[in-house]
Amino acid sequence: MARRNKLQNRPVDKGFLSIGRSLAVSARRFPEKVAVSEPARDITYRELNERVNQLFYGLRELGVEKGDHVGILFGNTIEHLITLYAVAKLGAVSVVLDIKWKAREISQALSFFDCDLLLFDSAYRSSITAEALQGLKLGAFAYGEGDCPSPRLEELIRGHPTKEPACDVGDEDLFMIMLTAGTTGMPKGCLVNHKTYAIHCLNSAVGRGCDENSKELSVVPIYYNSGRGTVLAHLFFGGSVYLRNRFDARETMELVQNEKITSLALASTMCYRLLQLPDLTSYDTKSIKSLRKAGLPFTWKMVEGLIQYVTPNIFQGYASTDAGQATILKPHEQLLKIGSSGRAIWGVEVEVVDENHGPLPSGREGEIRVRGPNMCQGYYKNPEEEQKRFVYGWYYSGDIGRFDADGYLYVIGRKKDIIKTGSINVAPKEIEEILLLHPKIADAAVVGVSDPEWGEEIKAYIVPQEGERPGDAEIIKFCKEYLADYKIPKKIEFVRDLQRSDLGKVTFKFLEEREGE
Repeated sequence: MARRNKLQNRPVDKGFLSIGRSLAVSARRFPEKVAVSEPARDITYRELNERVNQLFYGLRELGVEKGDHVGILFGNTIEHLITLYAVAKLGAVSVVLDIKWKAREISQALSFFDCDLLLFDSAYRSSITAEALQGLKLGAFAYGEGDCPSPRLEELIRGHPTKEPACDVGDEDLFMIMLTAGTTGMPKGCLVNHKTYAIHCLNSAVGRGCDENSKELSVVPIYYNSGRGTVLAHLFFGGSVYLRNRFDARETMELVQNEKITSLALASTMCYRLLQLPDLTSYDTKSIKSLRKAGLPFTWKMVEGLIQYVTPNIFQGYASTDAGQATILKPHEQLLKIGSSGRAIWGVEVEVVDENHGPLPSGREGEIRVRGPNMCQGYYKNPEEEQKRFVYGWYYSGDIGRFDADGYLYVIGRKKDIIKTGSINVAPKEIEEILLLHPKIADAAVVGVSDPEWGEEIKAYIVPQEGERPGDAEIIKFCKEYLADYKIPKKIEFVRDLQRSDLGKVTFKFLEEREGE
């Protein structure tokens, strides 16, 4: 009689690319290496994984099951990462909320995305109303000091074992509902499984050299997809992550110099502040192997300043929450292909198409569509938008772009942002880039405003450089050197600040306030 294999009846672990498993693997490879560093404390991979395991058992005891939705409300903290990984190991689904949201926005998101539990930093307790808590079948748990009536997250961790749990999580199981701006005010919820997110992490290694020797400085919020993706990628491969809850230009340069930071992502607003440091060139930045754009692309002037004063190792690209990273522009291409988002990355197809879905030749403008393993699995409770965006296996971005003869993508702007003046379509981004070349202009935003004759006319909001006040005629004359007459702003308004978000986008609040005046 054949001897029965003792392993035959053991459960098969199918989650080779699960995010929870990735942390356990890194903890076995680098147990005593610092995984995450905050200003006041460090945590090793072993400690991080053990803390995650304790929370896993606590959440399971509470009644969290595979497929449950867990709201997460934290800033750039170790606890944010602990909750993400614990929820992932359970096979539950994370719904990460924006800490800048008001009570109404948080309440609506918890309800719409059917959250069963909320884990949050007590610093944001004032944004969580009784109404928001009513729909949570498993309640809410707070972390940190301060007067907060909710039970403590520490209670779910304390006293539980640190051993690695048996996880029933497959690669195709849902990892997260990633939130991104929607057209109706409610964020779209991009459904992302473990395998797709693991491929996001792999892209960081292939495209930008992320590995166990990397040191990532994270000043972009990790409750945004841009910031979170690069942090989890570094932990996926065993690098070290330095978390900061806010961006400070001087502190950033000090950390780069003292900790030999190899990788960081910066929004355009952050780069502007960095380049204003009077002693910028006194810092040693030779360790930087990757300075990536987060949010909006860097302007021509900004790229030149970063190369001259910070590092030549700049990466830009075209990406979205819905479709992941699609293209990359590498350091040696930055000045050769100014204004480009680069070429398609491995495994991803990018096309520019007309209204009949036909691919357009180089030089022709049309809608950008993307297809590849980075794409999300659809939208949560939003079939209309899903049907509109995901067509024939492609993701239709709503962005307008063109390719040059070498296959480099140039993003012109959003379909919805295009200004139609007379019968001509004008992209605000092109005008903004020209305005930012003016030595007396620090920042600029271009919009279309209603006009009875032209339908829309072009208006520019301009933030002057400190101590400068260029006249309207001077700005218009400057624009005429680079732009066709129909692209010249007809109205100019000077403002102190454009109220940009952390990722560099002009806020709706700013535009509403200006239009209401």
